[in-house]
Amino acid sequence: MKINWDETFETEAGETLMVHNTEGATETPVTLKTIALQILTTFEKDKQATGEEKYLRYEIMKKAKEKGDLSIEEVVELKKCADVAVTSPWLYGQLTDLLNQKETKFKKIEGGK
Repeated sequence: MKINWDETFETEAGETLMVHNTEGATETPVTLKTIALQILTTFEKDKQATGEEKYLRYEIMKKAKEKGDLSIEEVVELKKCADVAVTSPWLYGQLTDLLNQKETKFKKIEGGK
């Protein structure tokens, strides 16, 4: 599936969801890539994951970093991780819409890589 990793998320007030950069000095928009990498690197509730599942998650992380396309199996795995890792219904709903390629009104970062 073609994935637009530069899609952004919104707050409930309709503002672009922002996050402090690693130095904390400036804010940058939260993108699908940001959320996917966060979910896959912090996901640990499923401690019974097989080596195969862990490797699949690693492959998804590589594709997110490279902004590559995902297979259906990879999208399903990312959703599975999000089911547990994302606690905000507002964020989860936007993430699900993006992964389901449902038309959204959310903004795309211009010039994103």
